[in-house]
Amino acid sequence: MKLEQALQRAVPDGDVMLLYWDQTSEENLKSGMPPLLTQKIVTIDGVPGIENPLLSFKLPKEIPMPPAEHNADNRAQYYVKPRGYVTKRYPFSGIVNPPSAKEAANRHNDQVGGNRKAPEVYLAENIRYWLNVEASKGNNILCEYRGCLDVCSYNQFSNTTSAAGSNYNLEQPHNDIHLAIGGFTMPFPQGDGSATDEEGNVDHFGLMEGANGDMGEKKTAAFDPIFFVHHSNIDRIFWIWQKKWGYTTSIPLDENKNDSGLTPVGQGPTPHQKIGERLNFQTFLAPFKDEATGQKLTSEQCVDIRKLGYDYSVGSLDQYFWPNYPIRVPKRVDACLSRMEPKLIRPENDALAPIAISFDRVNSNKFLVVRNINKNGVAGSFVVQAFYRKDAKLYFIGQKGVLSRWNRQACGNCMTRPTTSVCFLIDDIVPHCENVCNIEVVIYGKDPETGRAKRTKITHMMPSFNEFGFEISVSPHEQSMGARYISSAEPVRFHNSRGPTGQNSQGFDRNSRNSRNTWRCQIL
Repeated sequence: MKLEQALQRAVPDGDVMLLYWDQTSEENLKSGMPPLLTQKIVTIDGVPGIENPLLSFKLPKEIPMPPAEHNADNRAQYYVKPRGYVTKRYPFSGIVNPPSAKEAANRHNDQVGGNRKAPEVYLAENIRYWLNVEASKGNNILCEYRGCLDVCSYNQFSNTTSAAGSNYNLEQPHNDIHLAIGGFTMPFPQGDGSATDEEGNVDHFGLMEGANGDMGEKKTAAFDPIFFVHHSNIDRIFWIWQKKWGYTTSIPLDENKNDSGLTPVGQGPTPHQKIGERLNFQTFLAPFKDEATGQKLTSEQCVDIRKLGYDYSVGSLDQYFWPNYPIRVPKRVDACLSRMEPKLIRPENDALAPIAISFDRVNSNKFLVVRNINKNGVAGSFVVQAFYRKDAKLYFIGQKGVLSRWNRQACGNCMTRPTTSVCFLIDDIVPHCENVCNIEVVIYGKDPETGRAKRTKITHMMPSFNEFGFEISVSPHEQSMGARYISSAEPVRFHNSRGPTGQNSQGFDRNSRNSRNTWRCQIL
């Protein structure tokens, strides 16, 4: 919202708003990305020949090496950027330090320019594949967005910590988009449907080894302009969820003692959180303050976005009218609605029943759960991939992105809360997953020096399993949150159990006020 306010101050009449990238629209599922996010030259207000401000960002000053006390593992060197550095997306690499990594990135970037396809085509194809690849039924980004809207608990809906790998949540597709733009690809199915080629290797769709985009790393992601249109869409999905469940003015919390997102159970407290403190909607959103009063800002003040001065036009996954929520759309937004979502028809009579939207509801409660992933054991962001084995071949179940940092030591929250969990819907392949020997889980990370993939196979038989501390389980939709770290002395368990639903209060909080009403529209 700070960016939106700055834009409004820069325009004489203040009639400007942040756009949102509607990733699940019919058009975007086909194209991967709107042209406005990839074109080099655009026309703005009738003026042609303008360099696209949404394509990249040039740093106005350098990013220096941090103090030694925050760089014991020397990984912070990969953040160093000179003044004038231009942000990079897949298939390019943005690593420019140390000199050896910069040389490798330059070689890679030169090779990208010589390929038969334009770089933006590779990027759009990769995102489209992440969004709706059929090889990972129920586990692509489209299914994640749809699935999280069906989760009524805010705790579970909002983040991976509370969902604990046994439910859809909004943070997962958020992470996946970051990694798709940052340079991570997905396995590509062969003719027989398996993910392995004739030599037994996993073939990744359009893989450009060496890519390291800025969106794939927490510390540099916000430099890329696409960060803001992506997060506007995440906020839009959050608002859709609120409208669907009637939480537009207040959101109930599920009090669960075992929810490590609500309390520091199993992990340390977040910064500004006391040991043993329970988070709620009155917790101070440090360091944000109410601009009008100067008082500390809380989540409770950010629930109703209309009070913050903005709202969203109706895009994919939304409805013009949800029960008990008659939204009024200004004419200037109406003008672009027919182009944004032609299949949605606004009823002439506001009293008519809401237009039905088809959600892919989770009819099966079966998930493959990978628990307690120690992010401090992996350098940078990474992907957790799951396969099942049949007739000596691997078949792709799905992959989940984990957005992280090269240097986690400089992040207090990272060090006190080092673990995460992911889940994979296995509704159609349960018979193949009942034997743990058929499951193969792989950590797919990046080598910052070369940008090449680093894959670590995690199975019940491998000693490296205990190094990362995973628990692999097949669980019902409602799974106990009492996950624990797996030590080297403990066997890997593959179980089917039922427990209480876990919850969390940490998620995507709006943390700033806006002095005027704004309608955010989709990028066309």
